[in-house]
Amino acid sequence: MNKPKEIIVLQKKYGITIQELRSGEITYLWNRNRYQLNKNGEVVGLNLRRNNISKIEGFESLLHLETLELSDNKIRKLENLDRLVNLTSLYFVKNRITKIEGLENLVNLTELSFKYNRLSHISGLNTLSYLYRINLGANKITAIKGLDNLESLKILQLGNNRITKIEGLEGVPNLTHLILDCNHITQISGLESMKHLKCISLKYNKIKIIEGLPQLNEIMRLNLIGTEVYLKEYLLYVNNKVQ
Repeated sequence: MNKPKEIIVLQKKYGITIQELRSGEITYLWNRNRYQLNKNGEVVGLNLRRNNISKIEGFESLLHLETLELSDNKIRKLENLDRLVNLTSLYFVKNRITKIEGLENLVNLTELSFKYNRLSHISGLNTLSYLYRINLGANKITAIKGLDNLESLKILQLGNNRITKIEGLEGVPNLTHLILDCNHITQISGLESMKHLKCISLKYNKIKIIEGLPQLNEIMRLNLIGTEVYLKEYLLYVNNKVQ
């Protein structure tokens, strides 16, 4: 079977060979330089990780693409993606991106990952109302902001940043998992109204006192490993809430 013309264009552009993946998860590392087709022969999945790509070019004709994996490259700017309106999953782990931009038209996105980039703030997400999971871990983010109108968001990963305060979660009222490990947070706050939280991870922060949590019967897991909160303090907090 001949390769789709869109794949041939990318092969020439980046000097690589891209093979079809007939079964399996397209995003797996061992499936790099693979594409997937739907029953109509349209490209719906593409994995081009670890190709030293520095600029996003040649993807404009992939109008049916649903999953795009571009991790482990050298991309600095998000561009030329606005026509890929059928994208649901987009991965840019380990690149050099400094700003989230150019995603306004990708309104069907449900999963985004920008882990290990150079982001200093959160932006460019307010039109992506179907987002279910965002991973912004291992960046340089200092504040939780820019999460407006994300009512579908369930999982927010912000570990290994420079965040000092839990705030700015009003736009994600249905959040169930909040990961804030390895930041500079000194107290638990801003969570009282988060009624759906089931997992809060605050490992290796600077927390000394437990307070400001939502109703504990909604929380399945609270992780405070590496903080100065002792088990007896946690149990006392729980007992007081129950009473």
